[in-house]
Amino acid sequence: MVELSVIYSLDELKALIRKMEFYRTDPQLLIDLINKAKTLGESERRRLKRLGRRARELSRVLDKIKFCRFPLLKDINGVKDAPAGAVDGSFQITGGIGGTWYVMVGAAYVIAPRGFGGAINYKVSTDMVVARDPDESSVKRKAEILMMLLETKCIRLLRNELSTQGGGTIFIDGPIMDPPWCSDRNYISDRARVIKESLSSNIRVLGIIKRVMGSLLLHEVHKVIDQKLLEDYTCDRDFISLILNYSLIRGGHGPVFTKPLEYPRRGANLSNYDKKTYKLYKMYLNEGIYIYYSYFKNSVRDRVYRVELATEEELSEKELDEEYMKIAQLIALWSLPGFSIPLLVMIAHDKCNIRKGAAETLYYEIIAKMLNQEELMHWTSLLSG
Repeated sequence: MVELSVIYSLDELKALIRKMEFYRTDPQLLIDLINKAKTLGESERRRLKRLGRRARELSRVLDKIKFCRFPLLKDINGVKDAPAGAVDGSFQITGGIGGTWYVMVGAAYVIAPRGFGGAINYKVSTDMVVARDPDESSVKRKAEILMMLLETKCIRLLRNELSTQGGGTIFIDGPIMDPPWCSDRNYISDRARVIKESLSSNIRVLGIIKRVMGSLLLHEVHKVIDQKLLEDYTCDRDFISLILNYSLIRGGHGPVFTKPLEYPRRGANLSNYDKKTYKLYKMYLNEGIYIYYSYFKNSVRDRVYRVELATEEELSEKELDEEYMKIAQLIALWSLPGFSIPLLVMIAHDKCNIRKGAAETLYYEIIAKMLNQEELMHWTSLLSG
């Protein structure tokens, strides 16, 4: 008998599971779904073809308002020695038996005090608490707030280190207004205070948002573009991916970014999703924080992401353009070939990440410490009886 030892990659295992589940589905149900998938796929193919035809005309119209910009990479040495850092946080929830959950949170900040090419250092911060609640979604929200408080603490620590260097840039992995659903005034005041402390120390604060959601940019573009050109677009991601791709192919180089805009101060005609952003931005405005955004894409193969900028003063269109040109140079410098986002953000994400397997192992350690052998036998007998 010959034993075969096969080692699968994670992607291969996922593909194998999909294949197994495909064949386990009822044949008649599967045949019906396959036919519907073919019809739907053909419909989507026609829609993409329409979008492709309109892309050229749409790009010509957007060129007139200089919607897409390319950074001046020849001036990139001007930001090479500028200190920079990044902050991120993560959490995991385990347990749930009897409404008892164990919340594990982590945050990390990374700093390159001598700029690009110098040493990169990092520090982490953690916390672990017990949450007693029958509703898991409620626990997740509590965990997210706990994580954001820890992340805000790391922003303050990073600000302290960068201030000794005379200033620099802080990349936040995620939105500046984070979490987007939280409207707690005390929390927002504390986060805004840390941001203002950073700005007053000559530290630029940027948010790097990898998940493009909502339709705020489309709402702005609708004001200056013929509605027929935008008929098939329902969200910013579909719209901006195609436009930036076309600009990169035509321009022959990257990265590229869109005209920077301020978040809306009025909620009229916004989608329900975008109205949440509008209401949250009003609270940050009341704290004296202005927030602008632009969409970036490093190359045709890279993902689109949003870059937010926090300021204490309202910027004119010229000042905003100048500031985002510097930001684009900085991002181009720190975005290594083959990677979509700045290196410091990737490192911060990796250092703070509490992986699920690690959280489960820690949970078993908690249980082992909580119950000695006699107690374990007692509880086992109760549960089995």
